[in-house]
Amino acid sequence: MYKVFINRNWLIFTDLDTAKEIAATRKIRYKDPEQLALWVQRLEGAKRKNRVIIYHYDPDEMWMQFTRQFKYVQAAGGLVRKPKKNFLMIFRNGRWDIPKGHMKKGERPEYAAIREVEEECGIAELSIKKPLDQTYHMYKRNGITYVKKTFWFIMKTRYSGELVPQVEEGIDEVRWCSKDDLPMILDNTFPLIKELLNKALKLKGSVKG
Repeated sequence: MYKVFINRNWLIFTDLDTAKEIAATRKIRYKDPEQLALWVQRLEGAKRKNRVIIYHYDPDEMWMQFTRQFKYVQAAGGLVRKPKKNFLMIFRNGRWDIPKGHMKKGERPEYAAIREVEEECGIAELSIKKPLDQTYHMYKRNGITYVKKTFWFIMKTRYSGELVPQVEEGIDEVRWCSKDDLPMILDNTFPLIKELLNKALKLKGSVKG
């Protein structure tokens, strides 16, 4: 199964049996690559949240047909934890986010994740505790539509120095947060980030996307 976020919406590629188990706005049988591109356009301009599933007996083949229509890039990042249940967030381009960035050619996801978090937050002494998830989302830049795969990790640190936001990347603030800050964060972040926080922090109940 593949799940890609498009603005506030998501599009799932899976088989029929799995599709039957997932609540969605629409469930559609796969026909051709043009159908997939059309649904991307619809979801990009949707005024309401949509959860769309497209099913096929071979989801991997369907996903390949989907991604070859767009520019495919990879990134890596991580949720940094400290003792006393604090976690690190950035405020980028007007929204709360988890630090991440593009992987260099030939770079392993683990190394890219640490490098990007260090660069974006001015932090040090990072180590990876465990993988968190792999996600997909779409965005447009300079007229090009991208599919970005991001490798996410749970990280740990004992760093207690000053945090320095990478302002040239649109980051205005780097902050150690606690669960008391979650209402503020969840009110102004992306659905994908809500899902990651729910998984990483083991929040009670489901965080609505």
